[in-house]
Amino acid sequence: MRIYFFLIVALYLAGCGGSGGGNGSGGGNNGGGTNNTGPNIVDIPDDDALILADSNSPYAAELSNCLNPYNESISCTLSTIPLIGQSTTTVTPADILEKTLVSHQWMANRWEALLPLLPDDILQLMGSVTGVVITSDTRPSFFTTQTGAIYLDSAFFWLTNSEKGVIDSTPDFRSGFGDELQFITLARYVRDNDYAWDTYSLSGTEERTLNDLVEPLSSLLFHELGHANDFFPRSQYSSLIDSNTILNEGERLAPSRVSTAMINFSDLNSELLVDVADVLFKGITASEAILALTPEDVAAEFSMDVANDDYAYTSQFEDLSMLLEEVMMKYHFGIDRDIAYMDRPATESNFCVDYPVRWGQRGRIGDPGVKARTRYMLQVMLNQTDVSEYIDDLDEPVAMINGDNWCQNINLTASPVSSKTLYQRSENPLDDSTFPESDKRRFH
Repeated sequence: MRIYFFLIVALYLAGCGGSGGGNGSGGGNNGGGTNNTGPNIVDIPDDDALILADSNSPYAAELSNCLNPYNESISCTLSTIPLIGQSTTTVTPADILEKTLVSHQWMANRWEALLPLLPDDILQLMGSVTGVVITSDTRPSFFTTQTGAIYLDSAFFWLTNSEKGVIDSTPDFRSGFGDELQFITLARYVRDNDYAWDTYSLSGTEERTLNDLVEPLSSLLFHELGHANDFFPRSQYSSLIDSNTILNEGERLAPSRVSTAMINFSDLNSELLVDVADVLFKGITASEAILALTPEDVAAEFSMDVANDDYAYTSQFEDLSMLLEEVMMKYHFGIDRDIAYMDRPATESNFCVDYPVRWGQRGRIGDPGVKARTRYMLQVMLNQTDVSEYIDDLDEPVAMINGDNWCQNINLTASPVSSKTLYQRSENPLDDSTFPESDKRRFH
């Protein structure tokens, strides 16, 4: 697996995890069956080739150079490759396809089929990127102002076993961070007291349908496009200087970042959780104080603050994208997000009984403090005063039952008898059940 150089060192880059990964064979292995000598192939360094999703793209000559993920020194001017939203007032699937590169033809075909199925909010948020790159060896997905593009993990796109076979299954490089701590946090998307979508392993033999992809891909896109729209909000399109590089414009617009406005409106307060996030998500060696923390300690700190996820404490950029992701998934799909803290098992396990919840909530985006920050963030990002349609129907969070395990706590049924809402226990203890490994990924 390649870890792109600017993924690690670029100052203005936000990368987020997700299931899946890339293929060490690189884009030169054209698993979709496309002839590498065809007119829609563009060569880039490292003996790889990327394929134009739209062979008639007016940007065909620029895409391979300007969106090149292998050359950290390239940052094109906006006159060469503008943001999608600079060229149109309403972004369409065709606008996105003509700015897309892939490593395998089937990825282009799948992206084209998926775009009309995605929420229109995703299409319009695409206005803040220069393009999209989908490859077999991208992990984690990320956005960077080096190129202004988003780079997507192809594990979100496969349907068949042959497609799955070209994707590198190497775990995200952050997967082991925080394993020495006493606590663990889990998260999942739920609908009607059940998982919102099925999870499929890259090492399994199951195949998927197109509809299986829409919701998990949407969660990824809302997150990555949160980063893009943070740095290049639509309110700034008219002020962009086309003769500047995308990197220079990202730096010049720093005072206008949406995340900066949001933290000026309402910042996170916990310095302890910043230190915890350094261990969990950046691989910093834990201090004795952090090693001593129990799940109750961390949950008490988190519950009193105004973040919706502990990944928010890694940076103001992740703070914003976690909020956007959760509120948009609730608005467009009626999906809630769970987050919980629990004791770390003595040995690695996915058995539910090994994860009794010490504190957890469903729909933390509805917490009054979190909700207020989200409302303000959307107003600035979407350049709209009235964002009530996204916000007003958010209910206050539902508390998980302390002591019930992670699987039992998927069934939370509110009792109407008290303003301090009570919850009934699940009848099924699920002690011999397991949960998806993806619940442990705290990167996105």
